[in-house]
Amino acid sequence: LVQAGERVIVLGDINAVWFQRNATRIEDSGLTGTRLAGASFHFGTGLGLWPAIDHIFHGPGIERMGKAAIHRDKAGGALPSDHYPVSAVYRFN
Repeated sequence: LVQAGERVIVLGDINAVWFQRNATRIEDSGLTGTRLAGASFHFGTGLGLWPAIDHIFHGPGIERMGKAAIHRDKAGGALPSDHYPVSAVYRFN
């Protein structure tokens, strides 16, 4: 899709920190990874031991506006699954 000129955003649980093979293979395909600060996986306890394993990648023709975020708020006092949601704002050029 990247080669065909399509605008592509890939996000989700990659099960790898940004420098590990799963993440670097996506970047090698022509997408740009967004570095997220801190842990995104917390074992359902709020305890974050590793850098983010949830990522957002974007292709050509898309520009990230500002920083990406990991949302660590507890909705109604409860943790969201065993991962925190991640987000970023993009502009399509």
